[in-house]
Amino acid sequence: YRLLAAILTTCLLQMLSLPAMADHSERLFEYFNASDGLTDNSAQVIKCTKTGRMVTATVGQINFFDGQVFTYIDPTEENIYPLDNYRGNYHLYFDKYHHLWLKNRQTVTCVNLTTEKFVNSVREEFMNFGFNKTVDDLFVGENGVVWLLNGYDLFSVESQKTYRIRAGKNLQAVETYRDKTLLLFYDDGLVEAKDLVTGKSQFQMNPYDDSKKELYKSSSVLFNDSNYIYQIRNGEQAAILMRYDFSKRECVIVHECDYHLNNIAKKDSLFYIPTSFGYMTYNPKTGSKRYYDELKLIDGQILKTDINVIAFDKQGGMWAGTERRG
Repeated sequence: YRLLAAILTTCLLQMLSLPAMADHSERLFEYFNASDGLTDNSAQVIKCTKTGRMVTATVGQINFFDGQVFTYIDPTEENIYPLDNYRGNYHLYFDKYHHLWLKNRQTVTCVNLTTEKFVNSVREEFMNFGFNKTVDDLFVGENGVVWLLNGYDLFSVESQKTYRIRAGKNLQAVETYRDKTLLLFYDDGLVEAKDLVTGKSQFQMNPYDDSKKELYKSSSVLFNDSNYIYQIRNGEQAAILMRYDFSKRECVIVHECDYHLNNIAKKDSLFYIPTSFGYMTYNPKTGSKRYYDELKLIDGQILKTDINVIAFDKQGGMWAGTERRG
């Protein structure tokens, strides 16, 4: 098979030194941009659907790739719902109800994956979930369950239960652990665990001290990997990657750096982490890391670039995206 790829640079160009021992990627990449059918050259998020189609979010549009051609859908103003509490950039979720949710800077849109069209009213979808209040933020866990936030109340679409979150903090991510524990990840690094049945607080964790709270408060990315949950936290310039073992209530800092770590993907036993300077691989068994600051294209060209997101298709092909190149 061909390794299909689109190359992604982030907007946040930083004049920082490259990680030591950087090298060019051992993979060959094919280049896709607007001339190949993308709506523009800014691929913000890439994911693979259960049916094997690749979804690429450009600025405002959602593009589908079936292995041969790109098609896209474009939202109208009525398709966009305001999320007052969401302060991050593009974040894409698939839920268990055949929806695709795309958040970006205090807004969200919803796609019906059966029809591959934007739903006319996101508000009506929330009402169909049994939620009639204003939604300030939305989350989808690894199991596909949708969580809706109103003020300090977090609502589970699956159980129809409401959980109280901490006041005075920005909730940035939600996940469950072994179907027993609700995990709440806040902007200051605090992780709070609640019993899914009773809603009572079980424990809380602070992975780093107060001096780092401002350093990593801008955004959060989670990756659920069997017994562990990995989290990337970014600030204005720096980033941290952490691994949580909630059975032991432990957190290990895997990587800290003065540039951005943008997402997490896993292929076989290796993690792929796009960064401001190409991408990094991490082997959790050995703890080893490798840095790739150059991508080799199939025509022999070498490209130095930021990478914002990495995803893998059903055939094992590695995709990346770009802010300006496709």
